[in-house]
Amino acid sequence: MDMVMLVVAADEGIMPQTKEHLSVCRLLGVRQGLVALTKIDMVDDEWMELVQEDVREYLSGTFLANAPVVPVSSVTGAGLQQLKEVLSRLSSTIKPRSSMGRFRLPIDRVFTIRGFGTVVTGTVTGGQLAENESLVIMPGNRMCRIRGLQVHGAKTGQISGGQRAAVNIQNIDKTLIHRGMVLARPDSLPETNLVDADCFLLETASKPLKNRAPVRFHSGTAEIIGRLILLDKEQLLPGETGYVQIRLAEPAALLPGDRYVIRSYSPVFTIGGGRILDSEPVKHKRMNNNTVDYFKRLSSNNIEDRVTAILESSGIFGLSESGLERRAGSNDIPLDDLISSLKQKGAVQEISGSIRYFITTSNWKKLKNMIVKQVTQFHRTHPLRAGIGPEELRTSLKPAPTEILFDNALSQLVNDSKLIEKANQLRLADFRPNLTSRQKTVLDAMLQKIKKADSDGMTRKELLDIPQSDARDVKSVFQYLIETHLIQRLPGDLFMQKDTLGNISDKLNELFDSNETISVGEFRDALEISRKQAVPLLEYFDSIGMTIRKGNVRVRNPRYTGTDS
Repeated sequence: MDMVMLVVAADEGIMPQTKEHLSVCRLLGVRQGLVALTKIDMVDDEWMELVQEDVREYLSGTFLANAPVVPVSSVTGAGLQQLKEVLSRLSSTIKPRSSMGRFRLPIDRVFTIRGFGTVVTGTVTGGQLAENESLVIMPGNRMCRIRGLQVHGAKTGQISGGQRAAVNIQNIDKTLIHRGMVLARPDSLPETNLVDADCFLLETASKPLKNRAPVRFHSGTAEIIGRLILLDKEQLLPGETGYVQIRLAEPAALLPGDRYVIRSYSPVFTIGGGRILDSEPVKHKRMNNNTVDYFKRLSSNNIEDRVTAILESSGIFGLSESGLERRAGSNDIPLDDLISSLKQKGAVQEISGSIRYFITTSNWKKLKNMIVKQVTQFHRTHPLRAGIGPEELRTSLKPAPTEILFDNALSQLVNDSKLIEKANQLRLADFRPNLTSRQKTVLDAMLQKIKKADSDGMTRKELLDIPQSDARDVKSVFQYLIETHLIQRLPGDLFMQKDTLGNISDKLNELFDSNETISVGEFRDALEISRKQAVPLLEYFDSIGMTIRKGNVRVRNPRYTGTDS
């Protein structure tokens, strides 16, 4: 609210509800207003003087301390013209709401109009909206299209921040919408059950606020039951401000900078409120210096401090451009200028891909160190493996980073020669497989067996049958032979030595020198092998692009220039 009119009845004076209304305005950050002293026809002049004095005394020290107090009577009409003049004068000094940034309309009413369908009403908090745009109702992300707009009963083609509006929407039933929801553009708001905030407990609160206290959370038009986690105090005393995390029983569509009010669970009284600092937070440790320092930076008026704190809290995941804009919470942040400044200071890295990501330099180094450490650990666990595949490496990291950040970090590590990538396997630059004496014995036995099998090949079961050898050594050596291409797996679980495949490949080329097509039988007879070996071999040559199958025969692939290794 930009301005309020506090109404006090002259025949009753300051009442409990008046006090609560003033407290709510204070918690919502209202800075301007006036007082309408009503029912003056019900009291005499002496009583009027006492009431005005009482109102002035009560409002001292509040944002209405110097506000105009206008006595009025709706019965006689006394003072009404003056009230209008004061309202006009004060409202002319209000700065217009920005039409830039995110459009939001917290819904306070929903109904249907015959011939038009579903209508929602509310006050636009910022941004602009035109007819025929597609929006979402949150929470729930239900898509709808704008059919018509009205401001104070007058049809309009566009609405903007600060206006009271009615929005006629299509493609969504009235029963799916209720007070507390928000009309917004897709992906412009998060849905959250968790918010970080500062919290002021009113001096009028009857008792301290304890950790994990249940409260009624009010923001926009939503009322949600929540639980308050005190982060920097064991309890919050009346008149104190603290940092809190509020865990909501239902999702809400909120942004940093939003004001909120909390009321006691039972009996229901307004007890405090404050500002949302982060609407997509992580959980924090209570009574922790790092947590307190983070909240101080998060609540800072320095936007660079706030953004850096948010990026630091995002860890190795960083934040996408839209995610950073949401969590920074301002419609007017010149993001490119801000990021450019932080990059020049060496505080932030920009990672470009299908979308832009931002990560603090410290978290970027942490991610790269995690990758190197994980590859090192992989070598210790699998000393005979040539390396680890990129996706296996990414998912083995705990937590696993996003693909864009991981791929860019990997590229830098390879470019800096910290890692070597070969055949889609990653290893440390100085890593070499190191066989133990027992493993060397197993290696010799396997190579002798598969060499003796020649073009007949061997099955996995036959190859792994190394008597009097440790099963783990046999498995490790087998994997080593595969990754170093000393043996090659063919379709049908058949394995052959690399040199044997090279000889067969040469013979196949000799056959093609005198034949345009080769059948399975011709291949089998030429190599003097069985069909059991011939079929997997030809399928293997198909798979590496050396041959092309056409019906029941193969032809040479003229584009093939590689080898089977």
